Amino acid sequence: MKKHYTIAIIYLVSLVSGCVSSTKNTPKTDPMLTKIESTHAITVSLKDQQLFVVYHQNQTFVFNNVQLYNRFLSDQKTTYRRTFIGGGPRGNTIIYVLTQSDKDKKQNTAKKILGDNVSLLGKFYGEVYQPKENRFYIFTKLNRFKTYLKTGNQHGYFLDKHAGPNQEDVAYILEKSNGYQRSATITSTFNTIHGIYNKTNKPVR
Repeated sequence: MKKHYTIAIIYLVSLVSGCVSSTKNTPKTDPMLTKIESTHAITVSLKDQQLFVVYHQNQTFVFNNVQLYNRFLSDQKTTYRRTFIGGGPRGNTIIYVLTQSDKDKKQNTAKKILGDNVSLLGKFYGEVYQPKENRFYIFTKLNRFKTYLKTGNQHGYFLDKHAGPNQEDVAYILEKSNGYQRSATITSTFNTIHGIYNKTNKPVR
């Protein structure tokens, strides 16, 4: 009987030792750490960015390249694009117009900017052109830019009539951080983008 007890005790000790060894070799998973890592993975921090949107034939065209944007305003043509039917902020078709270098990437910069978890480290400049209104809307805050794309509503802007490249109205969305005043720098940016110059070859306004 003593032999049986000795064998049983040795077997029990072996099991306990095995459990302890297995526990030491298995890394513990912290649920909070996993959640933080997962959230961080889909958060994109970007430096200064420009984004341009044109509504055309009930579709939303998005650009982050000024040359492609100006070309589209001129002839409504694109070379490379990525289309998401029903993927727009209001359920319409959204089309990201791509540069040649972006066409083979899984995700382009413009799509990243419009994502839900984006923080800009620098300045933002956004334009939306509404052909039905013959008007440009100019934004300096990404959150208000996104809100406009989702709702079509905007509040508090300075309207510069017939100030666009083809006599379009230009609405500058005003911000508290700028004392609800139109920024001369932003006006100059708009004029430069659209080639609006005076006789001295300097931006008008």
